[in-house]
Amino acid sequence: MKPELEAEDIELELEKLLGGPFGGSAHVGLLREVGWGDVSSGPGVYAVVGRWKVVPGFLPVSTGGRFKGKDPTVSVETLRAKWVDRASVLYVGKSIDLATRIQALVDFGYGKPVAHWGGRYLWQLPEPERLVISWRRTERDDPASVETQVLRRFAEGFGGKLPFANLKGGKL
Repeated sequence: MKPELEAEDIELELEKLLGGPFGGSAHVGLLREVGWGDVSSGPGVYAVVGRWKVVPGFLPVSTGGRFKGKDPTVSVETLRAKWVDRASVLYVGKSIDLATRIQALVDFGYGKPVAHWGGRYLWQLPEPERLVISWRRTERDDPASVETQVLRRFAEGFGGKLPFANLKGGKL
C-alpha cells in the first residue's frame, strides 16, 4: 500500500494556499514529453505537489542539473529532516513568466544545467515524473508578494515550517 494523499485533499490544500483556484496543472512527466503549451505566460505563482503522506524513500543522488558544475545532491538525512508530514505542497515559486520558469524547473530536474537551484530537493524524490505543477497567474498582484502570502499560509498550517523544497521563505 502506498501512503498517498487523495486528489480532492490536494486540490483543497492548493486552493487554500493560493487564495483561490489555480489556473492550470500538469504532471512533470507530461510537461517534459508534450511541452509547455498549456502553461500560462506572464507573472504568477506555482506549486509543486506530491502525494506522499509520510517520508518517502529518497534517491541518494539528485537527478538535477549541475548548474555551473555545482552538484544539487544533499544527504538523505537532510531531506528527511526537511520533510513536512501530511503536506502535499512540496515547493512554491514565483515568476514574471510562469512558462519559462516552470520549464527551467523541469529541465533542471531532468539533468539540464539550467538556473533553477530553488526546489532542488524535489529531484531526490522517487518518481519525480509523478509530481504535479499547478500555477496561477497574478495579473494585478506582484508575484513575490503572492508567493510570500502562500508561504505564510503554509507555515501557519504546518507549525511554522516551509514546504519541503523551499529553503528560503520569501519575506516571511
